[in-house]
Amino acid sequence: MANLVYQLVHERISISRGNLAQKILSLKTEHDGIRIKQDLPDLARIHRCPETLPKVKIHFDAAFDKRTFRSASGVVLWGHRDGFLASKTVIHNNVPYPFATEALVGLEAIKLGISLGFQEIQIKGDSRTVIRKCQTTVKDRSAIGAIIRDIQNLSAHFQKINFKHIHRRENMYAYKVANEALESEVISYLAQEDSNRQDLDPEG
Repeated sequence: MANLVYQLVHERISISRGNLAQKILSLKTEHDGIRIKQDLPDLARIHRCPETLPKVKIHFDAAFDKRTFRSASGVVLWGHRDGFLASKTVIHNNVPYPFATEALVGLEAIKLGISLGFQEIQIKGDSRTVIRKCQTTVKDRSAIGAIIRDIQNLSAHFQKINFKHIHRRENMYAYKVANEALESEVISYLAQEDSNRQDLDPEG
């Protein structure tokens, strides 16, 4: 630092404020090199933090029994490289019409994401209408409007949430989970550590 001051004063070197600041910072970095190297791991950890947020895909589908007016929600979570994370089923009674089943299972997908503490999720379903309604913040006045509003309100719990429509063939596992639950009338929650399904393909 003293050499820099000597050059500027005695050798009458002209330098802009921006360049002066850069030179001073460079000299300070060299002087405090050991301390800065010690701080680098913490800085790197801080900057990597947003990139390490859990990013999961939640597939949802429903099954409906028109004789008993019961439905089952099937929700499946897929993580890194489409590895199986968890699945959950819920039985709903007194469902007035099949159209409501897809909205109910969409709500269950949101609730499961919140309960597991995810900050960034992508929710996929094969009901184009429900996905489209979830993608907007406009107040829905249809028959399933109350459920859609619950989904919209709960979406605020996530830092990032994305709703995507997929074809039925891409959602077969979620449908299978829902259909089996409706037939057995049993609700369930299956986590990765309880299953050997880690390598299942969500697109299969």
